[in-house]
Amino acid sequence: MNEALSSIEDVKIIFDVGANVGTTVKRWRVAFPAAKIFAFEPISTTFRMLREKTRTMAGVRCFRVALSDTGGEGIMRAVPGGVCNRLLTDTDARPSHVQNVLITTGDAFCSENHIEQIDFLKIDAEGNDLKVLHGFRNMLTERRVRFVQVETGVNFDNHTHVNLVEFLKFFHEMGYGLVELYDPVRRNPPKKMRQRGMYFANALFAAEDLSDREQKLANKEARLVRRAARAEVVNARQLVGPRWAQTWFTRLLSGIQEIFRTSPIRAKSRNALH
Repeated sequence: MNEALSSIEDVKIIFDVGANVGTTVKRWRVAFPAAKIFAFEPISTTFRMLREKTRTMAGVRCFRVALSDTGGEGIMRAVPGGVCNRLLTDTDARPSHVQNVLITTGDAFCSENHIEQIDFLKIDAEGNDLKVLHGFRNMLTERRVRFVQVETGVNFDNHTHVNLVEFLKFFHEMGYGLVELYDPVRRNPPKKMRQRGMYFANALFAAEDLSDREQKLANKEARLVRRAARAEVVNARQLVGPRWAQTWFTRLLSGIQEIFRTSPIRAKSRNALH
């Protein structure tokens, strides 16, 4: 395992998005024996192989669902056990092996499963890695994902993987920095030739600590939200009584929390620091 990965401490939650038949799950299990591992593989035949390979591994849960930037249903290339299976767009040519799959976002999954923090998020979505990241936008904005590994193109002839430049832009906005590139592939598949330079590689990004100013702004924003909520509850109780106010407040608080998650104030303050 890469030295940067093996040096990560206190790993409790790992997401393996694009787990395939479980090769990387096995690596995480050995490196981080106490961690809970959530493995995602949407192709039914591959999922069965994944579940069989991990059935004796404690702390591993497998989910037959694809992660992307929106929820719903989609069509995937579906070669059993294939390492190049991916979600297809409307303009993609349809290969001979396809399958309808369920899709959700990382934020939705974390909310539904009460996951507050991810220590290590590995994504191998065959060119859809950036869409998967957009599905974790709330978690990433709040830096509740400590480390992220993606597969990235580092050659402008590579039109299969998301280029490193795009990842650098995205992670900079989220408050993450590039730690290392590793496991490089030095061949050009379309040209069927080896080369000295990298064609694609794994990239490791890490959440940077919130600055004192950012933390103070976030705390101030939270106090304002709580103060506004308390004032609204007092008004509601005076108008129509405590029972209705309690129900109304629950709905109000849910809405306020959603606004707070996507607050432009936080984004603006963060961008101003970079």
